[in-house]
Amino acid sequence: MAESNYSLADAVVEAYKRHWTLTNTFRVEITWADDKARGNIGTSEIGWSNEMNSKFNLNVVNITTPQYSASQNDIFVADRWKTSIGRNELWRFSITIRDENYMFYHRAFTKTFLMQNKLYFDECKMNVVIYKLPDYYGEQEAKIYEFKDCLVESVGSVTFDSTADSNIAQFTVNFKCIKPDFADVV
Repeated sequence: MAESNYSLADAVVEAYKRHWTLTNTFRVEITWADDKARGNIGTSEIGWSNEMNSKFNLNVVNITTPQYSASQNDIFVADRWKTSIGRNELWRFSITIRDENYMFYHRAFTKTFLMQNKLYFDECKMNVVIYKLPDYYGEQEAKIYEFKDCLVESVGSVTFDSTADSNIAQFTVNFKCIKPDFADVV
């Protein structure tokens, strides 16, 4: 059996030196993609303002980023399988939200979802940007994802439970977009 060059103490010191990415330090910014969307849905129908966007981060529980996937092209020719990656699937991501003010956010995202049936894509698309907040001294906030021209794909349900004590209403909004921009964080 080969001897290890590292002791447990060395391993602990090495692990302590690493700048691990903590997943509990982030912020989200949701904006309407253009003036048409801002006017049609944002301010007139829902009342989503810049002030609300800053308050929104307190309500975000978690974000699930898109999974990289594409359609697979498989063909069997001359006793061999040939495979290649085809077109990219739509990029899907979700945000779980705690609600406030008599279900304001649930109603806002539900209205947005329902209005998407009546309006053209350009009139209801939004942008979602995720920023990674600093985890260690000397770091700065960095943009890590920017999802442009998103639509609300679904708005999750809320369970009202009379047996639970003081539960905060919580639901998940699923979004889809054509192509996210991944920021270079260096």
